[in-house]
Amino acid sequence: MLALLVLLAGCGSHPDGIDERYFKDGKVRGTYTYKGGKLNGEVKTYYHSPYKRIGRVRTEANYVDGKLHGTLKRFSPDGTLAAEAEFKAGVKKSETIHQQIEKGEKTAA
Repeated sequence: MLALLVLLAGCGSHPDGIDERYFKDGKVRGTYTYKGGKLNGEVKTYYHSPYKRIGRVRTEANYVDGKLHGTLKRFSPDGTLAAEAEFKAGVKKSETIHQQIEKGEKTAA
């Protein structure tokens, strides 16, 4: 997931504002905030079926000038905090694992 969030930051020019992306069935996959063509602000991704957890937050992160900055949080499918990592200008400074995500649990990328 972290690789996807970093990859999204470098996807080139994008209109300013909030971009919502959707699964094929129309449920929200993630919300991404852009400014100056780069990720700037909050990014959230969400779990999807078949796990009956549609709409639960999978990750929360913050970007500044297209780089992760601040706390990246990853949640388990039941909604509890699974891990946190601290970033400064795209560089991971620390990470804390609170619990392992169940093996075989598929989530949205």
